[in-house]
This record gives sequence, structure tokens and C-alpha cells, in this order.
Amino acid sequence: MNEMSLRNKLLLFVTAILLSSSIITTYFLWSALENANAAIVTKSKSALENEVRHSLARQTGLYGERIATFINQAYRIPAVISGTIEQAYKKPSTAPSREQLQEILRGIIGKDTQISSIYAQFEGGGYLDSDAEWSKGAQHSVVDKGSLEIYFVRNADGSISQQPIDLATSNAKYDETLNEFGIRNGEWYLCAKNKLQPCLMEPYLYEISPGHSELMTSLTFPVLRDGKFTGVVGVDLNLPLFQKQAEELSKTLYDGTASVLLLSSKKLIVSSSQHKDKLGRPLSELAGDEAENWNRLLTSDTPTLVKNHYIWARYPIEIPMVGQT
Repeated sequence: MNEMSLRNKLLLFVTAILLSSSIITTYFLWSALENANAAIVTKSKSALENEVRHSLARQTGLYGERIATFINQAYRIPAVISGTIEQAYKKPSTAPSREQLQEILRGIIGKDTQISSIYAQFEGGGYLDSDAEWSKGAQHSVVDKGSLEIYFVRNADGSISQQPIDLATSNAKYDETLNEFGIRNGEWYLCAKNKLQPCLMEPYLYEISPGHSELMTSLTFPVLRDGKFTGVVGVDLNLPLFQKQAEELSKTLYDGTASVLLLSSKKLIVSSSQHKDKLGRPLSELAGDEAENWNRLLTSDTPTLVKNHYIWARYPIEIPMVGQT
């Protein structure tokens, strides 16, 4: 009886040890599997996040380079005209007359449909001939002043018209009154005059025809004689083209769930796939924490930012002629 009892006790003890070993082994195996699964999930999540980052960076870069190429190509127009006039200062016999310069500008805007306006406006006595000869005015010169000031615009129907510039309009280019964004009303002229270098204007609304306004920007180039400012040559671009590109890019990214935003150097919204009502307005006017997140990305050392399950990407657009992004 005692022998059987001892045998049972030993059997029970051995069984308990085996059972405990099994439980411990199972626990450690389960923990190891959980850790392995967690590591796999973390690794997969990290890989997916990196892929999304790279994809966004690529797409943002393509969009940015497309915009940069368009602006840089448009800048060649005022650059060439300015260079031609500056060369004429050195060799007057090659200089185009006022009428010839007028027709050159008319021909350029007639061929380049991306340009919404083109102009050449000079200081008093800034062109090659005497203003006094034109004090009675002409299509290319200001009445009672005689300065050369040519301005062509593309109308809403696509036709081209030359806008006469009177004395008040001519003097308005010196207007230093600040608008709500702290930009001078005459910045398009004064920037090149003050800096003696090309200038890219912040976006602004311009009434093309009664009741029809579009967001635009000006690309201006100074004309210099012996290093001194004599006038400005420039073109204006309609920015809805950039809006169209932003919307197209948004549709191609992640089933149209991506938001695309193009900002100026002063953080004015040039185009936006989700905020069409904010075009030309400051980034700070976006609701919620969106503006804060964009600002955080813009000041970040890296081109992407992850926050609240969203990935943000940026790409600086370089315009070499004006030395800015």
C-alpha cells in the first residue's frame, strides 16, 4: 500500500514537472512568436512608410520641376528683350524704334499663348530717342510725358489688345502703398528698379475683363544703361495653369486622397487641390492644424514629415534668374 502510494506520488510529481515544462516552453514559444510577429509588422510598416515617402518625394519633385521649367522658360522672353535694348544702348544704330519694339511685343504674345500680358515700361528719358518727340502721345508713349510704355494683354476670348497708358497709370508704377500682405502696389516695377535684378512677383488677382479675374504673377527684368536703371520688360502669367496641374497630380496619388499645395516665397497659396477658395491667400488661413503642419514641414531639415497618420512632402522650386525658391 505504501509502495503504491509512493509510486503514485512519484508519477504525479513527474507528470507535474513535465506539464510545467510544457507550459513554460509553450509560453516562451508564444512570446517568441508574438515578438517575431511584432517585429515583422514593425518592419513591414517601416518599409511601407519609406516607400510612400519616396513615392511622394518623386511625384512632388516631378511637379516642382514642371513648374520650374515653365517659369524659367517664360523668363527668357523679358531677358532677351532687355538684353537687346541694352546692346542697342551701346550701338544705337542697331536699336529698334518705338514702333518696332511695339510690334515685337505684339508678335511675342500672339505666338506664346501661356503669356497673359507683356510690357516694356521706361523711366522718363529712359529709351534711346527723345521723349519730347512723343509728348503728344502715341500707342507706345504717354501723353504729356512722352515716356515709352507699351502694354499688351490677352483678353478672355484669346484676342490680343494694346492698353493705352495715361499719365496717371504711368505714375502708378511708383506707388509704394502696401497691400494687406505688405507688398507695394508698384512692386512689379519698383522691385527691378530697386534691386537692379529680375523679380518674380507674389500671386495677385487681376481683372482681365469686367467681372472676370484670374490669379497671376509677373516676371520682370530690368533694363540697364551703364549699370543704371532705365526701365522694365516683363510678362504676366495666368496661374490657373498651375491649379490645373495641382488637381491632376492629386488625382494620380493614392486614389485622389492626396492634397497638393503650391506656395509662393511669402507663403501665399498659388494652387491647391483642396482649397480653391484660398488661392492668393496666406497659408495661415487654412483651418485646423493644416497650416501648422505645412509650416513644420517647410522648416524641417528633411523633405518629408510624418504626423497623425499622414505623410507630408515638399519640394523647393528653384528660379535661378531671380535667385530664389
